[in-house]
Amino acid sequence: RIFIPAMTIHGDILLSSQGGDIVFDHLNVEKAIGLHGKNGNISGTIVGSYNDYTISCDIKKGKSNLPSIKGDHIKTLMVSNNNGDVSIEFLSE
Repeated sequence: RIFIPAMTIHGDILLSSQGGDIVFDHLNVEKAIGLHGKNGNISGTIVGSYNDYTISCDIKKGKSNLPSIKGDHIKTLMVSNNNGDVSIEFLSE
């Protein structure tokens, strides 16, 4: 299991887990977030607006509250998960 507490990243962050959950709280990233999981869930909160992000989400054998693809925006959120669910919320700054 990977747990990331509230933090600000000046640049990009990439998290990957092969058999455990990825959980984060109040993650504030300047450019891009990459999340890859297998046999676990991905969940957490991102500081900022949903409309700030270009989103790419690929889910196999699970559910997601994110669209498969969205927009052409300043920041990037790339999520892929196999055999697990994705639940990500956006928080106003």
